[in-house]
Amino acid sequence: MRDSKYKKFGKDGTTDQFLETLEKVAARNSYWDGKPEDKVNILMDAALEAFFEGHPENIQTALQNFKTITFSKIYRDISCSYRDDPAFYFITSTLYKLAEKSDDKLADITLALAKIPAEDRERLLNKALNTAIYKGIGEKSFFSLLLQSGADANARIDGQPGALLVTAVCSGHPTYVAKSIVKLLHDNGASFDDAFTTMDHQNRTANNIKSLKIFQEQIAGKPAAAEAPPSSPVTEEALLKVLEAMQQTQEEMRREIAELRQELTERLPPPAELASQPQKKTYASLNGPGKMIKTSP
Repeated sequence: MRDSKYKKFGKDGTTDQFLETLEKVAARNSYWDGKPEDKVNILMDAALEAFFEGHPENIQTALQNFKTITFSKIYRDISCSYRDDPAFYFITSTLYKLAEKSDDKLADITLALAKIPAEDRERLLNKALNTAIYKGIGEKSFFSLLLQSGADANARIDGQPGALLVTAVCSGHPTYVAKSIVKLLHDNGASFDDAFTTMDHQNRTANNIKSLKIFQEQIAGKPAAAEAPPSSPVTEEALLKVLEAMQQTQEEMRREIAELRQELTERLPPPAELASQPQKKTYASLNGPGKMIKTSP
């Protein structure tokens, strides 16, 4: 498909045409499809153009359905650690581009997320804020915008309390940048105590912990509690916090799995229709990345 087609479906296509095109492009393998990221960008830029011309439907559809879109084969350059999720990179970069083009940023972010239920919207914004801080997407003003839009500065990310403070300190930002982000989060309700608990649970380095302690003293005017001797036993309270975090993570995973199962169930044809479709045999090539997968009737 030529670039002009992506522009057409992004700006003028129906929501079904747009979503189908986005799913196909996002699922392509960058080894033998050129750069699918470029095609996704063309499609989304056209959808943003339509958004600011009074037609927000395609942007709303992309944000509403991001969980069902497979992004694992693109954005390879940014998906390099266990915390990276290409889908949230897509969400965060889309919101950032929208904010950059907007004259009323808060109203337009709200409009773009309008089709997402309130409870899901907060979780999405929390993850988007974490991704923005971790990847350096935007600056303090964009992080503040996400907080105004409904992100929780003290949100649990993957079940970890105070995770945004941890991300701000541990993402390799210059000290003055990390401090400004930490202050923004603290001013909006982030807990240093929760962040220290998460740092301990994640076995963060002594330098990371020291940096957060310095920020706490500079921003909150309260020195962190003295470190316990190495031989001190783990307290019952600390164990209960870890257990609570693990249970929260399990609950979130169960909820997301259930939501994804429901989405997939709604997209699949009825069993009778599946049974009537001819089956294909698939032979996987052993010639390495970049080789086509052969199929035969």
